[in-house]
Amino acid sequence: MAKPTNIIVPAAMHSSAHYDALTQAFNSMGYSVLCDRLPSLDPEEGTSPTVAEDVEHLRRTSVLPELERRRKVIVMGHSYGGCVGPAAAKGLSSSERLADGKKGGVVGIVNLSAAIVAGGTSLLSIFPGGKIPAGLVTNKASGTFMVENTKGYYKGVSPAASDEAASRLRPHALSIFKTPVPAGAWADAAFDGRRAYIKTMADEAVGPEAQQAMLAASGVAWRVLELADAGHFPNMTHADQVARFVDELAMEWTGVKG
Repeated sequence: MAKPTNIIVPAAMHSSAHYDALTQAFNSMGYSVLCDRLPSLDPEEGTSPTVAEDVEHLRRTSVLPELERRRKVIVMGHSYGGCVGPAAAKGLSSSERLADGKKGGVVGIVNLSAAIVAGGTSLLSIFPGGKIPAGLVTNKASGTFMVENTKGYYKGVSPAASDEAASRLRPHALSIFKTPVPAGAWADAAFDGRRAYIKTMADEAVGPEAQQAMLAASGVAWRVLELADAGHFPNMTHADQVARFVDELAMEWTGVKG
């Protein structure tokens, strides 16, 4: 039996290139990986893609095609991706699909230092004062935002790798902050025992206290891995450790070993 497909949903301003190390770690373990570009990343001129549009895009282009192939899937949301991935998995758990006589399904959700936002509220609701985080600069003319200063942005990443990662950043639509986040599957009983969170304890973008507050506010139980020295980008600094953790989860959730 094949291992699940890992679908990685990137952080704001980031693309699949930023997840090369993690993708390679998964590939070495026998996993297929998908990491699609969201419509809200470097949006077309004159458009303001919503969170719901990102969710629908991911569901249509990544999640459903894998399920139609009768594949099992793990959805991994990083940072902003935590608003998108779990919502794209809504109603598509293995147990729900089996009840409908369908094979394949989402077997689990893993959030990496990710936003956990209640359905119907906005991403801004989790930030102090409902304001866009400091360190981001907005461009009202284009309706986008970017990191104001990338120096030190990638904590724990070598200077050369940090510079390369920063060069690949792209503007992101401001609309993701203000438009409602669709309900995420993480809140559903179908994912009891099948939701996990990777806490980055040296994170200066979304601090560990903020991560813990979101976990507590979710009202459901998560299996948590704490990375003591990880900043906001464990996909770059702790790729092997993240991959091993997800591999352990996958074995529990699917019974597929080795």
